[in-house]
Amino acid sequence: MGGQAPSATDTRDGSTRSGWRVQRELGIDYLASADRTCLPGQPVYAERGEDGGHLVVFEVGAHKWIPQRSECCTLWLDSSSRPVYDTRTHGIRDGFGVLNGSAGIAVVRRTTWELLIVEHDGNVADIIDLSPFSKHVPRVLARADDGTFLVALLTDLFQMDLIELDGEGRLLWYCSGIDARVGYPSSIQKTASGNILLADEFCHQVVEIDREGKVVWRFGETGNPGMKAGLIAGPRSARELAPGTRLVTDSRNNRLLSTRGTAVDETVRTPLPLCGPSFADRLPNGNTLICDSGNDWVFELDGSGSVVWQLGEPVAKRRSLSFPRSAQLTPGGTLLVADTANDRIVEFTADGREASVLPAEQDLFWPRCARNLPGDTFLLADSRQSRVVEVDRKGRLLRELSQVREGDEIVMLSDPHDVRGIANDELLIVDSPLNVVLATHWDGTVSWSLRHACGTELRDPHSAQQLEDGRVLVSDTGNHRVVIADPVTGQGIELTSFVEGAERLRFHHPRYAEMTDDGVLVIVDAGNNRVLAGTPDGVLLWQIAEVAGSPLPSLAQPRWLELRGSNEIYVVDHRQHRIVHFVR
Repeated sequence: MGGQAPSATDTRDGSTRSGWRVQRELGIDYLASADRTCLPGQPVYAERGEDGGHLVVFEVGAHKWIPQRSECCTLWLDSSSRPVYDTRTHGIRDGFGVLNGSAGIAVVRRTTWELLIVEHDGNVADIIDLSPFSKHVPRVLARADDGTFLVALLTDLFQMDLIELDGEGRLLWYCSGIDARVGYPSSIQKTASGNILLADEFCHQVVEIDREGKVVWRFGETGNPGMKAGLIAGPRSARELAPGTRLVTDSRNNRLLSTRGTAVDETVRTPLPLCGPSFADRLPNGNTLICDSGNDWVFELDGSGSVVWQLGEPVAKRRSLSFPRSAQLTPGGTLLVADTANDRIVEFTADGREASVLPAEQDLFWPRCARNLPGDTFLLADSRQSRVVEVDRKGRLLRELSQVREGDEIVMLSDPHDVRGIANDELLIVDSPLNVVLATHWDGTVSWSLRHACGTELRDPHSAQQLEDGRVLVSDTGNHRVVIADPVTGQGIELTSFVEGAERLRFHHPRYAEMTDDGVLVIVDAGNNRVLAGTPDGVLLWQIAEVAGSPLPSLAQPRWLELRGSNEIYVVDHRQHRIVHFVR
């Protein structure tokens, strides 16, 4: 392949082109002017200077599924949006910057543990060594109104230090023990009272801590994402606007919230729907500056809601899906989709129109999987409510399963990611946090459970399919492999890659796997942003990595696929909130 991954229209079956092309995209309506080529990455932070210029920080390589990715760049623009300073032109590709008053900017380097003080002419006036203060990696920088710098340093989830330095690099404050489970601070701010405000993307909360590390205010529930009152999902920034009033980017819910105390005061309206907003702040002149990360643009709104400045161009005018997780063709020719972050199930007609939304008497919460059963009922993995349910088209609950019985032990379901109906009215359930695949009756009696395969414990499995010979195909996501194993003994084969000639394509967080009737193994290789097909003995047949001709030209963390014969495939492009229909 000459080092270049084949695209949807340039994929190969051995040495023969297989001719995949995009038929349509579901769940997204593009703007005619959609153009994503002008920005160096996804905008995650922005400021407006007193002179009318702007500073914007971009996460580069966000498509890579790499923990603690360091790639980052900062662009400093004058009032005419001309570049004053670009970290990339100075060889800095790990730089998270902030405005430094009238002195210029400050940039923290993630790989060298340095804080650079940069003047207007681009000259580095000072380099502050951060390594004496913490063993963790500097990730996020903020400058307080009094001129001090705050740095959040972390090596892994829940392993974090916070420090405050003066302009000369002297340590003013250090905190390593926070009286709360804070997984990953995406933003940090010193409040008017001197407390520290943190947006914790991983634990779905915003917390304010005092100087002893004790939580004095929290918005959201720790580890419990959602859209209902009091819940948020993956917040990436929080800013105090005035004592008791804060602006929160509820990123995975695609909204911007103004809060007063622990209540939502308003949902900030924007000209176009937001997509994964990563940062927002209210400026001294009353305008609102927003990084709309999923749309790759930064814009400033005045008090009337008009855009008065922007960098980049928005891509979509409408997205009807939010982080979809599954798709299945029904006997009636519709496509059934688990619209996960919208807490609903939706159908699309054969020509791509949204046909209906499945109602539910009992609200769904983060449904990860939806399948059509004989009799036109629906089998759902209602994940955040730790249950599997069967409902009819009117949303009436027919059957529900929330616990199973293995021998004398009662096991509560935790977060079922996949469920299928199999023979004898049994269910095949994949519960990722429990690291188990099991077959059970609706009364909870377990026929078998698989926790080990090919000598290794399952780790974060995401999908399972029972094959005709009784073996089970499992996407063992956390172990970066797929296994085909006897469900009782766990013996079988494992695959960690496909091979084409001298090239080996290793799996990275495979989220879904399916064996076709003619014996082709198709894998959603989510961490590598692609779909791979090969033989069970590991020979690559074809791959899809790009979406040719689309304003969103590549897959981004796909989660699921649905096959129709050998020449049609639907790919759930999870992070970009769409379903891509390919044909050949």
